[in-house]
Amino acid sequence: MKQLAQLKEEEERKRLEALDAENDLVTGRAVGSVFLRVQYPTQNQKLLAKQRDVFAKGVSLTTFFEFAQKYALPLVAGIILALVLANARAGGYRRWAGASHGGDDDDGDDGLVDDHGDDHGSSHGGHPTVFGLRVHGHDVTLHFLVNDVLMALFFGLAVKEIAEAFQPGGSLYPPGRKAVNPLCGTLGGVLGPIAAYFAVLYAGTASGLLTGYDYAQYARGWGIPTATDISVAWVAAICVFGAGHVAINYLLLCAVIDDGLGLVIIAVAYPDPDAPVQPAWLGLVLLAMALAYGLRRARCARWEAYVALAGPPAWIGLLWASVHPSLALVFVVPFMPLSPEAHVPVHRSPLHDFEESVKGFVDFGVLFAFGVVNAGVRVDAVGGFTVVICLSLLLGKALGMTLGSNLATVLGFPRPDGMSHRHLVVAGVISSVGLTVSLFIAGEAFTAKPTLEAQAKMGALLSVFPPLVLCGAAVADPRMRDRLLGPDGKKDDDATLEGGSNRSGGTLPTDDDASSAASTAGDPHAVFVNEEDEDLEAVVVSNIESSLLRIQRLEAKIEERVGLSRSASIDQIHEHQSRLRKDRKSFDRGSFDGGDGMDSSARS
Repeated sequence: MKQLAQLKEEEERKRLEALDAENDLVTGRAVGSVFLRVQYPTQNQKLLAKQRDVFAKGVSLTTFFEFAQKYALPLVAGIILALVLANARAGGYRRWAGASHGGDDDDGDDGLVDDHGDDHGSSHGGHPTVFGLRVHGHDVTLHFLVNDVLMALFFGLAVKEIAEAFQPGGSLYPPGRKAVNPLCGTLGGVLGPIAAYFAVLYAGTASGLLTGYDYAQYARGWGIPTATDISVAWVAAICVFGAGHVAINYLLLCAVIDDGLGLVIIAVAYPDPDAPVQPAWLGLVLLAMALAYGLRRARCARWEAYVALAGPPAWIGLLWASVHPSLALVFVVPFMPLSPEAHVPVHRSPLHDFEESVKGFVDFGVLFAFGVVNAGVRVDAVGGFTVVICLSLLLGKALGMTLGSNLATVLGFPRPDGMSHRHLVVAGVISSVGLTVSLFIAGEAFTAKPTLEAQAKMGALLSVFPPLVLCGAAVADPRMRDRLLGPDGKKDDDATLEGGSNRSGGTLPTDDDASSAASTAGDPHAVFVNEEDEDLEAVVVSNIESSLLRIQRLEAKIEERVGLSRSASIDQIHEHQSRLRKDRKSFDRGSFDGGDGMDSSARS
C-alpha cells in the first residue's frame, strides 16, 4: 500500500505537469504555436471531466466564461437580443439580419408582405452586403456569413463527437452492434416528428383551428420538427441524468445525426427554385474527402491543413450543387486522427486540436450570432401553427425515439449498458428541443410567407420549455430525479465502493436472489435464467456475464475516484520493479557498501 501511495503521488505529479489545471478534457499547454495534448483513455472520462462543476476552483472570470460556455449562455443571449430587436425595431432588424433570396430584396418590401398583405413594418431596401460581394448568386450578407459559412464550424464540432465515439475508447467502439440501437433511435426521432406533424396538422385543419392557409401550404413545413438542438439538449441531459450517464452520449449521437439529416432535408425538400440541385458538383466533395484522406495518410498533425485544404472544395461543391454548404466540414473532420502522432517532435491529436482551437469561437461567437440572426420573431407571432410545431416536436421525438430504440432491441441490438426504458423516454423528451436547426429549416421552408415563418420559429423557440421543466425538477428536488429516472444502479456501486457488501458466493442464486442482484447492478442486461426452464450451462454463462459487467462498472468508478487508470498503474509498477531489479543486481555485485549512500530502493 505504501508503494501504491508513492506511485499515486508520482502519477499525480506527472499529471499536473502535463495537464492544464483549467481543463482536464484535452490539455492545452502552449509551447510557441504548438499545443501539447494529453487525452483521456476513454471518451466517457473526457465527458465526466467536461461535466464537472466549473466553480469548484472558486469564482473568477475564467470560471464564469467556462460556466457560460458549458450552459450555452451565448446562444441564449443571442436569442434574447434577437427577440428584443425584432419587436422593438422590426424594420432595422430584418434589414440587417434577414435572408436574401436571389437578389430580389430591392423591391421595397423586403419580402415581408405575404399573400395576406401582412406588412411587418419594413420599408427599407435590400440587405447590406460585404463590399457588395455575391457568391454563385448569393449575396454575402450577415445572414449568409453566419448560416452558410460560420455554421460549418458548428457542424464540424458536432461530427467530431461522432467520429470520436466510433474510435477506440469511444462510447460506440467497436462500431457495428453498438451503433445499431442509437441509429434506430435517431431514425425514429426523425420519422416520428414527421408523422406527428401531419397527424396534428390534419386534426387542426379538419377541426377549423388552423385557418388562413390550405393544408398543402401548411404541409410544406414538415421538416421543421425533425432536428434537435445539440447545445440545449446537451445541457438538459447533464442536469437531468447527471455527469457521465450513458444516456448523454446516446442523446448527443442522436442529436448530431438528426441535425445532419435536417440539413439533407433542406437540400432535398426545400431547394431554391431559382437554383435546382446539380449533383455533378458533389464531385468536389469527393475531392475534398480524398484530400483529407491523403493528409491523414501523410500523417499530417495540423488540423488547419485539413480545414484549409479540404474544407473549401467541399464548401464550394455543396454550394454549387445547391446543397446547404454548412455541411462542408462534416465530410472532412472524420479524417482527422484522434490519437496523438508519435512521429513528430511534439505529440499532437489533430481531432482534439480542432475542438480545442475552435470551440470557444463557436460557442461565444458563432452560436451567439446564429441566435441573433435567426431567432428574431415578433411576440405576437404565436398562432395555431406554433402549437403544431411544438406538439410535433414533443410527441414525435419522444414516441419516435422510444419506438425506434425498442424495435432495435427486439431485433437483437440492445440499448447501451445502464440505459433503461425510462431513461430512453426522458431522453426523447429532452430531444424535443428543436431550436437551432429547426429555426434554420423554418427560414428555408417559408421564405415567401413571413407569417408562417414567424409562427414556425416561435414554435421552435417554445420547444425549449419541456426540457427546461425536466431540468428544473431534477435540479431542485433529487427525489424528483429519482422518480423520473427510476432506480439507479450507480448508487449501489457507490455503496459497494464505500464499504457496502456485494453478493458473492459459490452457489447459483435463486430466482429471488437473481432479481435482487439485477436490481442492485442496475444493468438491463443482467438477465438471470430459471434453472427449472434452462440448463445449468445457460445459468452459469448468464451469471458470469452479469458479474463481468458489474466488475467493469466498479473498475471504472474506482479509476474515476482515485484518478489513476489501471493501465497507468501497471506501467508504473513494472517500471518500479525494473528499477528494483537493476539496483539489486548492482548491490549483489558489491556496488553498494550498505552505508548511508545506499539507494533507498536497493535497501528495501
